[in-house]
Amino acid sequence: MVKRLNMKNKILGILFLFMMVCSVNSCGLFKKLGHKDDGNGVVAGTSQNMYQETHEYVQYQVDSMCVADNLPKDFEGWIGRAYQDYETNEYVVRYIYIKEMNDNYELVYIVTQKGDIFVVSKRKTISE
Repeated sequence: MVKRLNMKNKILGILFLFMMVCSVNSCGLFKKLGHKDDGNGVVAGTSQNMYQETHEYVQYQVDSMCVADNLPKDFEGWIGRAYQDYETNEYVVRYIYIKEMNDNYELVYIVTQKGDIFVVSKRKTISE
């Protein structure tokens, strides 16, 4: 009886160990960490920082920002979406322009028009 119980514990231990090895290997953890220098892997211990500046501009200031930051004018080439404000039931149009996006850096402009005022957010995301 003790021999059967001991053998059963060994089999369960081996089965558990096999499942853990398969689980870690199936996620590709060893491969990604082993090949992190070629740009395809995951670098363990990286952090992601996001910085956002928000300003309220009038029309000519938005035009100046587009010229200074080399953005398309008049929101041509921007992604435009309309949302309904649940308090006032008015539609709000928001424009988004992704200026730069790569593995380590992202720069996004978000413009929301509220009457004659434009709320402009410039968001930078940096992975270090």
